[in-house]
Amino acid sequence: MDYKQQANDFLNKTNTTILVKFKKLDKYFINDKENRFVFEIKMIKNNREYIFSFGDSIANKEKIYLKYFGEYNNYVEKNILNLLKTGEINMFSGIGRGKWNKLVRFKKYIDKIKNWDKAGIDGRPDNYDILACLNTYDDNITLDDFAREYGYTIPSEAIDIYNKVKDQILNLKLLYNDEELEQLNNID
Repeated sequence: MDYKQQANDFLNKTNTTILVKFKKLDKYFINDKENRFVFEIKMIKNNREYIFSFGDSIANKEKIYLKYFGEYNNYVEKNILNLLKTGEINMFSGIGRGKWNKLVRFKKYIDKIKNWDKAGIDGRPDNYDILACLNTYDDNITLDDFAREYGYTIPSEAIDIYNKVKDQILNLKLLYNDEELEQLNNID
């Protein structure tokens, strides 16, 4: 079965809506060396909702940069970070006219994704990307076993991620019944 279709079928069957909102370009995981697009995800089912942050893949960010700039490098990212921080493009910042025009195009793109509330549009994570990262497999795992299994050697990192995983599991259990959770766990 097509993975994206599997995710969409799950959402339809469980009457779940996913809303995606752009938050920032930043490091997301503790060990990130590069920035990535970070989104706020809101999953809504009946009168319940679960809101969490989602760090998109670096590969997706690179695809977006290539689409809008024809290149991927630190110079492009520096200008994008400034654009996201200030909301403005300084045409006197030393960039050439060609790159300035590309930044103008990218600003229009950022303005669009900041205001869209639908997943899967123009570089935003799609339903599969989001659902494939969610599971309840680690419901009964201890902190020590979690750290060992996932290779954490720094206690503070393990505790932070462990608590986030436990919170995710709790919220998913509030949204879905056992059969639905099993279906969610099988989206891969």
